[in-house]
Amino acid sequence: MIECAKNNFGLIQLPLYMVQYLLENGDLVSVLEKYQAIDENVYCYYLKVRYTEPKVRKFLDYFL
Repeated sequence: MIECAKNNFGLIQLPLYMVQYLLENGDLVSVLEKYQAIDENVYCYYLKVRYTEPKVRKFLDYFL
């Protein structure tokens, strides 16, 4: 996504820590700042049983 944005293929929305150095050195330019997403907590609720389905486990591992 970063490479696409650097090559003028569109806009991206990523956490600031991922693009801070690119913004500082001028490789990327911040636009639409007034429409930036706010930080919110995310909660995952799932039935905690002895065996967690692999797809649920994979999602939780990825998300965390």
